[in-house]
Amino acid sequence: MEAEFGMLDYPLSLKAGVWQRQDVNGDYFLIVEATGPVKLRFDDSDIIQRRVAQGMPVRFYKKVSIMSETDQDVLIALGYTGGGLVPLDGRATLDGDVNVTFAKPTLRQSPDDVVIAAGASVQLLGVDADRLNAMVQLDEAAAGPIRVGDSAVDGTHGLVVQPDDAVECGGSPAVWAHNPNGVAVTVHLDVELAP
Repeated sequence: MEAEFGMLDYPLSLKAGVWQRQDVNGDYFLIVEATGPVKLRFDDSDIIQRRVAQGMPVRFYKKVSIMSETDQDVLIALGYTGGGLVPLDGRATLDGDVNVTFAKPTLRQSPDDVVIAAGASVQLLGVDADRLNAMVQLDEAAAGPIRVGDSAVDGTHGLVVQPDDAVECGGSPAVWAHNPNGVAVTVHLDVELAP
């Protein structure tokens, strides 16, 4: 099944015990706002009950039925996530004092872009005890994917990075990349160092 990706918010005013149907295609849902539990049914599936900030992948659906035991306004996000991408809602309500300690900021350093010759494996970053993580992004104009990993990276080892995609490499080890393409590719780097 080919699908468009993206989630849309659906505001609903639910009346106690009355099912409301939304004709929408998707593979994920998220209860964004609700004052109490809501019951959901996807196509002709079993009924499930969820609360605010709860969501999950669901086998492809074409309609969603929603009901509440009490009158309430609900905001539900429905749609496609793109297979594996999980939308999150980080809203919270606090009542009372909040004390927060912030760590010292880290230095973000953007080294020069690296051009990797066709068929070559190159070291992008050396070992650095002060490095917290590094982001390796393959240029969108690249002819195909590359692999990123340690010094053993090659055409079958390492994480695959598609054009205009990135991978995060945590910690201080050296970072290598292999270009299996027949032409050179450009890699962008972003490095985060400890203070």
